[in-house]
Amino acid sequence: MSLTSVVAPSTSPENVAALVGERLSLSALHQLCGTLGGYSFVKVVVDRELRTIHFLNDARHSFHAIYIGEEILGVPEERVRAEIDSYNERFYHAPDRRFLLGILALHTRQEKKILSLETVEVDTMPAALIREFHAFVAEYVDPALPLLFKPANQLQERLVREIPASELPRVFAHELFSTAPFVALNPGTTTGRLRAFRTEAEYRAATTTAGLAWSDIIVMDRVPDDIPRLSGIVNARHTTPLSHTNVLATGWQIPNAVQLGALAEIDRRGLDGKWVEYTVDARSLTLREIDEPADATPPSWYAQRVTLEEPESDHSPIVDLARLRASDRYRYGTKAANLGELHHVLACGSQRLLGFYQVPRPPRENLLPHLAQLLEQTAGTTDASAAGIGSTSGSMGTADSSTTAGSLHTTAGLAAANSLGTTTNPAAANDLCTADSSTATGSAAANNLAAATGSTTAGDLAATTGSSAAGDLGAAARRLLDQRIRVPRGIALPFSLQRRFLESSPRIQQAIGKLKMALELDAREIEPLCVELQSLIRSARLPGALAGEIDSALVSQLAGVRTFVVRSSSNAEDLAGFSAAGIYESINHVTTAERIFASVKEVWASLVSVRSVRLRHQAGISLDECYMGVVIQEQVAADFGGVLVTTNPMNRADFRTVYVNVSPMVTDVVDGSALPMQYLYSTVEGGGRTLSLGDAESDLDERAHEQLQRLAVAGRLLQAHFSPDYTFDSPVDIEWLADRDHIHIVQLRPYSA
Repeated sequence: MSLTSVVAPSTSPENVAALVGERLSLSALHQLCGTLGGYSFVKVVVDRELRTIHFLNDARHSFHAIYIGEEILGVPEERVRAEIDSYNERFYHAPDRRFLLGILALHTRQEKKILSLETVEVDTMPAALIREFHAFVAEYVDPALPLLFKPANQLQERLVREIPASELPRVFAHELFSTAPFVALNPGTTTGRLRAFRTEAEYRAATTTAGLAWSDIIVMDRVPDDIPRLSGIVNARHTTPLSHTNVLATGWQIPNAVQLGALAEIDRRGLDGKWVEYTVDARSLTLREIDEPADATPPSWYAQRVTLEEPESDHSPIVDLARLRASDRYRYGTKAANLGELHHVLACGSQRLLGFYQVPRPPRENLLPHLAQLLEQTAGTTDASAAGIGSTSGSMGTADSSTTAGSLHTTAGLAAANSLGTTTNPAAANDLCTADSSTATGSAAANNLAAATGSTTAGDLAATTGSSAAGDLGAAARRLLDQRIRVPRGIALPFSLQRRFLESSPRIQQAIGKLKMALELDAREIEPLCVELQSLIRSARLPGALAGEIDSALVSQLAGVRTFVVRSSSNAEDLAGFSAAGIYESINHVTTAERIFASVKEVWASLVSVRSVRLRHQAGISLDECYMGVVIQEQVAADFGGVLVTTNPMNRADFRTVYVNVSPMVTDVVDGSALPMQYLYSTVEGGGRTLSLGDAESDLDERAHEQLQRLAVAGRLLQAHFSPDYTFDSPVDIEWLADRDHIHIVQLRPYSA
């Protein structure tokens, strides 16, 4: 079939199913392709039996499987969808498979165009088939364009490295990611004034004189962590979606993207200082100049006030973290309460762990068989578990094509467009699980998460998997957590301790009164008053009674610990519409009692920093409502650490994968000071993809990748436990540290997706 003769006279390119048996010219590629993340791509099917190649028209066929069924095998789409597991097994795992499936993508590297060829990320294609696939496709593409094989998962990366580059030209995902021109970090559309800054010094100078307004859209190579709330962000260099700034942008629900060359393009078009309409979607970023509105309407968040649960600042004891539950957040803060809840899950289990996998994912009734396979893989160290690739593919897990195609824009997963659908003291476990000792006072037992949702249990799975099988899965899930997950020991200081400290100093009380008045009047003195109040808190003497209580708790609960981490735990964070990521202090490497006391005061002082006060004030959160608890934990040694979010921030519709940032120091990830290694791990089929090596010189070894796969599955299980509803889809943000045997979770909170 001649592409040109069919397409040229037609205004409906979807009339063409594919270009079959002919060379794919560059012009034909552009007529057939889809685009995502700034890249043009074409799906390809090689029929080994008939020695024929098919280049699919993306406007007509979004999925390899449907195309093969309808156009080659004569099988209706409905039947393919109903039997998708069987088809996927043949397409992606059978050693004698008839079809080889992949994606061709057009890239520009060093001002030269190249083609990459990759499979679907769940494909277990062996080395011989990889060679055959590349050689066959190479005969049917423009010889002027180098064709490079791009491994789609870590199993393929290992296989490709064993093949001489002269025999199989290759390019790795992280090599393309570093030059990817566009990455969508948060989709959306807004209007505002474009403010472009080439350096941080230029930004500081401009904002000192005029400041940033809610209507500004900021463009910088690296956006500072202390930006105020505004309307949009354009990162002119690569960044991680999990930096504090980008997490805040997600919570603010403002458009945010990486666009290389953005500053030069803005200069060329003269857009700096102009009003624009700014749009980010999975495919691209657009800036369209508009007239400045005569009376710009403030955004909805100006009128919508964030509501806080009423705090309790009367006397509460300093407690072992393991004694807290999620419902204690109104006395100890969100971080402390979530860590206490996590201690409880590890000690006592949870009826909610299987929740994410119980939910129907058409055409499947649920994902429990996939979980069973993942738990089997992560329990061992066989080759299969190291690769994280299961034998049952679920690459067509939903009937809605929109759910996975967006993963293309990272450039590391172009083939994803085809995807359719214990406590540290075990002896105390029994005590922790009793109803009258689950919290510091026992009063919250009736309100804990497990009790509130106990009607959704593993036993409810009997209709689809049998009660025995569901029970086995629940036991296996708990076993993974018990064997691999740890929470560092710690104590929690309540809000009442902060209140008693503040009330001990008349000068502090006077400064608080001045700041409250300035906030009511929206006066210019807010900033110097915050600075003064912070200084007073840092320098004030900690009353002997309070110091004695902290010291006594450390002696009784953490005797023998040499190094501590002192963390913030406020009631004014991790809220709907107000994440507060990175605006409160945490201090590492604390050793002596005096340093612990000073660090506690530093955490308290961070509640009244200029930035935190302004951001809360913008959200309508009164200073009277805000309190700061403190978590003092053992600082654990680790080989590496990072942040996991149980979603794909660059494609929120992708329910399969979780996103992991890895660095020798967790703080390097969240403060944006260094580019971390970035990975996607499937929590359905299993397997990981290396998106970027960041500032690292080489990738992690195989055992480290095994740990990351376990972390991914554990994160998905914990997502279900902490879910506020029965969809179990609300992602969580987990800061973690790991060695070869264990994963230490140091923070768990909702992720504003």
